[in-house]
Amino acid sequence: MKEEKLKQQNLKQEEYNEGLVVFPNPANNKATLRYSLSLSQHVKLEVKDLLGRNILTLADHWSAPGNYEIEIFTEQFRTGTYLIFFENGQKKGGQAASD
Repeated sequence: MKEEKLKQQNLKQEEYNEGLVVFPNPANNKATLRYSLSLSQHVKLEVKDLLGRNILTLADHWSAPGNYEIEIFTEQFRTGTYLIFFENGQKKGGQAASD
């Protein structure tokens, strides 16, 4: 299994929104997840199957304010649809993504 890569980017704020952005969708070997934090807060980011089983935890820690980008190498998953859950101190949300 390839390890996920987490990096903080100095990108323009308008390239992010308050929630989670996943692209491309459907993914082809790699998907990129972007999110922005305006305050230091706890972030939880998980990939789940359609039955709600946790497949991969990408983040479960406190993060400083800033823009974040995580790359997921999707060849480790079976072809199908997955749910990506994002939770921070201000909001919870999810997004469907296909591989």
